[in-house]
Amino acid sequence: MKWLEHKIPPPLVCAFFISMAAIAKSNDVGVFREAKSFDIWVALPFLTGIGVIVLGIWEFKRANTTVDPINPKKASVLVTSGIFKFTRNPMYVGMILFLISATFYLGTWIGFLSTFASGVYLTHFQIKPEEKIIENLFGQAYTDYKSRVRRWL
Repeated sequence: MKWLEHKIPPPLVCAFFISMAAIAKSNDVGVFREAKSFDIWVALPFLTGIGVIVLGIWEFKRANTTVDPINPKKASVLVTSGIFKFTRNPMYVGMILFLISATFYLGTWIGFLSTFASGVYLTHFQIKPEEKIIENLFGQAYTDYKSRVRRWL
């Protein structure tokens, strides 16, 4: 299944899984709560997700390196500052937080399954291949960084 590596932009992966939860909601499958406008269960992961993504992009832009997840070979700098001190993948963490927010907004258990499936997909077809490329680019510096900072949180 290597052919799936770095083929689908991660935001599209998340949009697909949110769509699955929305379809489940529209068919009354696995509903655990009524959809509400932005309550704390929706707003907190949504706003946190935005913040984490923005901080990750900010650090990449500050370091003048690529944000393109489809072409990690274009990375010119190993970014380990800011939000990258806490997670190696802040943009993916933010996307998962969006999925959690959508799950609570839609109120369907399928959303939790979609969030889990999205995390598995991103880890297997995006993050792990990305890590191999980054390790080839930055060698021991990246290996040391991986030993200090978790992949997700």
